[in-house]
Amino acid sequence: MGVFLTVNHHPSLIHYKKMNYYVIAADGQKYGPADVTTLNHWAQERRVLITSMLEDAVTGEQIPATSLPGIVFPTAGPGTQNFQQPNYQYAPGMGYADDGAADIKRTWIFGGLAFIPCCLFSLVFGIIAITSASTAQKKGHPQGGTAMAFAICSLVGGLLFGFFLRALFAGIGMAFQR
Repeated sequence: MGVFLTVNHHPSLIHYKKMNYYVIAADGQKYGPADVTTLNHWAQERRVLITSMLEDAVTGEQIPATSLPGIVFPTAGPGTQNFQQPNYQYAPGMGYADDGAADIKRTWIFGGLAFIPCCLFSLVFGIIAITSASTAQKKGHPQGGTAMAFAICSLVGGLLFGFFLRALFAGIGMAFQR
């Protein structure tokens, strides 16, 4: 865990608190929280850069990563002019990047609801399912293609089922009118 020093009332009384920080990416997305040990590991992997900003998980105060004691940044090797911004979206262990899992769940729910035997519901729920599946695909979710196929089949199947029931009930109604 990270360490933060505070002095209470007397310079000889030093207290240590465990500190966690979020890494603020260039696009404003937060990753973490992580302690100083983990941040140092990320710095070695060049997932935390000398230009990165950190946000205290408790206070929300933002500080440059270079001002946090305990983080050692790797030096540029021969022929290396600058550091590259890492791809945070697929960084392992961060857990805060949106991978499209919620969109997949939304696709399954609204795709199932598209089978309600009413053409209007089938149309609305089917479109929501297709939109959610498309968003999941854009976010790179591995089930994005399957979800898209399910959403399209749900829309078409729900509409066909609705038309079939409507025709069936119309035929039954005409039979009773004779």
